[in-house]
Amino acid sequence: MKAKVNDIVKFKAKSLGNGTVRWLPDEDEPDYPSDNMYTIELVNGNTIRCTEQYFEIFEEEELDD
Repeated sequence: MKAKVNDIVKFKAKSLGNGTVRWLPDEDEPDYPSDNMYTIELVNGNTIRCTEQYFEIFEEEELDD
């Protein structure tokens, strides 16, 4: 399942916790060709760029629990 803007994600690295997808990979971006990097905003306001293999998308039923 592909992440969308404003999806809440959980990082596989326990030290990062949760974050929110802010920017999706841009296939046409000349500075980052085909890098598949998502920009994720952390709870503390910092942003990081990583590929989808480093996080999991929260499902809605997980958020309700």
